[in-house]
Amino acid sequence: MAKMTDIAGSESTVRVIANMSRPAWILSAAEGIQVTEAFEDTQVVTNPGPGPLQVWFEPWGMPHSLAPGEAFRVVGRSTQTGRMEVVAADGFVAVYGWPGSTLRVYNCEVLVDDFSIVFPELPPGMSPRGFVEFMFGGPGGPGGQPSPEATEAPPARPRPWWRFW
Repeated sequence: MAKMTDIAGSESTVRVIANMSRPAWILSAAEGIQVTEAFEDTQVVTNPGPGPLQVWFEPWGMPHSLAPGEAFRVVGRSTQTGRMEVVAADGFVAVYGWPGSTLRVYNCEVLVDDFSIVFPELPPGMSPRGFVEFMFGGPGGPGGQPSPEATEAPPARPRPWWRFW
């Protein structure tokens, strides 16, 4: 059973279709057949707006642009129970994994990105979103976008040729 939610941000509406989390199993043939219970959560983020939408995947800190009318299917897997959190704000969307999870992002059936580095454990009582906001100021840094100060080089000061510092 799928659940559909519209998330209204300040500039656009993002449709998120959430498939309920379900148990899955991972088979490993490295040392014989080994079955490990895993948990899977799938979210579909669509861009119904007229312009491209930037989607951030946290805590990996990677953005991908989503063209109008297209959708990302995000599949999270972990040996720990959990769910992804999808948040829309100021013209971008952030998708947060959960501790122990990895994410795969698909556009139709094409793999866009594979976040195979496992989401780290969090301090007690802290959510994935709270951790990213506390440590980095939100997706993509403070305010969700790089500040102009961070992207511009400081003006050069004229120095005499004999001074190196």
